Amino acid sequence: RDLHYPLRRQRQMCIRDRLKTILAHEILHLVGIPHIKVKNALMNPIIQKNQVRNLSLTREDIINFEKNF
Repeated sequence: RDLHYPLRRQRQMCIRDRLKTILAHEILHLVGIPHIKVKNALMNPIIQKNQVRNLSLTREDIINFEKNF
């Protein structure tokens, strides 16, 4: 029995969640959405911890999206 399984599983989930956040951010760039300097926003140029834990668009992300379409 692998005693480190829970820790390894947690790390894998963290890596997967970070990757999903990065991919969502980059897909928005592909459709022309620029960065915004708003804390906790998906389109902030720096990965936000809250986005890794709970990937979602903030109100500011939605406004940014609407402004660019």
